Amino acid sequence: MIQKKFTILLFMFSLFNLSAQNKVVVDLNTNTLSTNDYTQNETEINGTFYKKLNEKSALTNTVGYKNKSINYSLTSHELPESLNQFNKIENILEFSHLLNSKTKLIIAAKPIATFEKNIDFKDIALLGGMGIEYQFNTKTSLNIGVTRETYFGSIALLPTISFYHKLNEKLAIDLGFPNTTVSFTNNIRNEFKLTNNFNGSYYNLDKPVLINNTILATTARFSNMTSSIEYDRNVDTNWFLNFKAGYEFNKKFTLEDANNNTTFSDDNNKAYIFTIGIKYKY
Repeated sequence: MIQKKFTILLFMFSLFNLSAQNKVVVDLNTNTLSTNDYTQNETEINGTFYKKLNEKSALTNTVGYKNKSINYSLTSHELPESLNQFNKIENILEFSHLLNSKTKLIIAAKPIATFEKNIDFKDIALLGGMGIEYQFNTKTSLNIGVTRETYFGSIALLPTISFYHKLNEKLAIDLGFPNTTVSFTNNIRNEFKLTNNFNGSYYNLDKPVLINNTILATTARFSNMTSSIEYDRNVDTNWFLNFKAGYEFNKKFTLEDANNNTTFSDDNNKAYIFTIGIKYKY
């Protein structure tokens, strides 16, 4: 109960604080995913607001909304057609502080609300984490931390690591967990990326769903690993376009009852994904 109240206060603080930011980034993405059993469409919008507090400290505030819709027309499973909409609201408050010339402390609080169609008090949870970033030189850095996240479809405490190195003016690598990126820039307008990411989410159902006329499901869980090729195009000073095509591995979609017992499992293990995005920076 205390955690729920604290999470709601974080939401309110974030929304109240939006007007006091220095830099703004807004991005809209839509993607289509196809498996052997169903098609999935996602629409996501995020607003990121950055404020430098002083010479050593900064605050980054990201507010986002994601809608996931599923079409079961390809599936042979007995799932209700009404189980086709999932929603997520999240807010990431990240505080960074320079401890010395090479070391930075990063602390993040991430209240989320994940629900089917109607939001409820039980849908709110608090994620987040902390890490230390060490800058070896202008081209190389290491970030190690711990986070409370949903990368595998349920909330868990996980380690994070990121090793960044700029090989030359055009090529850079960022290796780690949960994200790995190899980026290549041939000019100021074009950037190409090879990425690998772990993704997961869960959604509380509005009401228990009967599976196979015998078992009630109360939670839906999704998880996967995505490898993709991305292209970012700098249209002008403020506008950017993003195109991404990739493949999802170890893809899982499960339903669970109130005791976390699996009542339905679709372990497709593979899916193709295509994403188009637009970003505005001010």
